[in-house]
Amino acid sequence: MPKVFFEALLESHWLQLSSFENSVVKEGTNDLVLASLEMAHVLMQRNCLYTKLESVVLPCLEITADILHGGKSFFDKVRQIPLSDNTLKRRCLHILDLLKQLLHKLKKAQSFGIKSR
Repeated sequence: MPKVFFEALLESHWLQLSSFENSVVKEGTNDLVLASLEMAHVLMQRNCLYTKLESVVLPCLEITADILHGGKSFFDKVRQIPLSDNTLKRRCLHILDLLKQLLHKLKKAQSFGIKSR
């Protein structure tokens, strides 16, 4: 394979990564977004509705933050977790789209490697 092919592939990878980060993770909210995605994952594994996060889980987290930490700052931090059903649905669809793209590229590839950190 020519060097240009691999350079284009690498550029495509960086563009996709940048697109994902811009749409899913905003600067300064990484922990909040991660909490949101992890909770959505738990609900998806249990076949629960996204609205459960906003209507059931968030109030429980607020109560927990108030009881365990007893301060307004913890309560306010919990309320910043993006848990609306529209936000979670949009994120999950975006991740699903990236997964489909990855699987499509893997199926077309003659070979691939996995690099550990």
